[in-house]
Amino acid sequence: MYGYVRVHKPEMKIRDFEIYRGFYCSLCDTLSRRYGPLARLFLSYDLTFFTIFMLSQQHMACGFKQGRCRLNPAKKCLKATDARNQLELSADITIILLYFKLHDTIDDSRFFKRLSARFALLFLICRVKKARRLRPEIYTKAADYYDRQFRAEHTPHIGIDGAAAPTADFTAYLASVCAGGSHAQAAYDFGYMLGRFIYIADAADDLPKDLKRRSFNPFIKAYNINSENLKEKLPQCMEVLEMTAARTDECYAACDVDGFRAITDNVVSLGLFAQIDLIRKKYEEVTT
Repeated sequence: MYGYVRVHKPEMKIRDFEIYRGFYCSLCDTLSRRYGPLARLFLSYDLTFFTIFMLSQQHMACGFKQGRCRLNPAKKCLKATDARNQLELSADITIILLYFKLHDTIDDSRFFKRLSARFALLFLICRVKKARRLRPEIYTKAADYYDRQFRAEHTPHIGIDGAAAPTADFTAYLASVCAGGSHAQAAYDFGYMLGRFIYIADAADDLPKDLKRRSFNPFIKAYNINSENLKEKLPQCMEVLEMTAARTDECYAACDVDGFRAITDNVVSLGLFAQIDLIRKKYEEVTT
């Protein structure tokens, strides 16, 4: 739900990008059909990748048909025709994660952000009951994940590894759901590193804001960062992020990926590093 797991479009073939966008649009339609039109607002790049990775791990082909975006009928796009189960699972996970994320926002954010989160919960409360009924194990795992994450971020002197562990563990669990048999461990290892990357990328991205608000951020404690030495400490933060992305790529190479490999290769081997470059550019604007 963070949005850091994206394709790197400049290095992608047009056909592959159209297929990726087709999955994105199909997940949007699935969210609307399953949880109402407003659920489209919570569409996620991360869960789009999860859908494609799941199909690739299960060695499933998927057909497409031409369609039109329901939000913009003038826009044509592909729609997946053979991935209903995978798209519904991703939609259910979206709602479950959003529910706990909103509670986290209410616990840790300022007044107006808490207020908007409470309004969103009014919309979500009936939907999450459905998702919980359909995916009880995932709901339980997500509840444990957010509880562990909350406790980790309120533990004095916790390091980057400890702060990232809950997100890494939960993402590893989701990745292992995609695979079975002898390939489950490889998928788990990849999911763990991907979750670690997502958490650390979000922490690096939010660092200037967290410094200003004096909010928790694992980089602040790990490297004694303040507003005066942020520029000086930036290379250390970026090094951790780059090493995590590289290790994620290594674990991905061990996965049994088939079917949509051109897309998943692009996301992991190029997209993660492209996100790092975006974060670095943001820092350059803040520190100049």
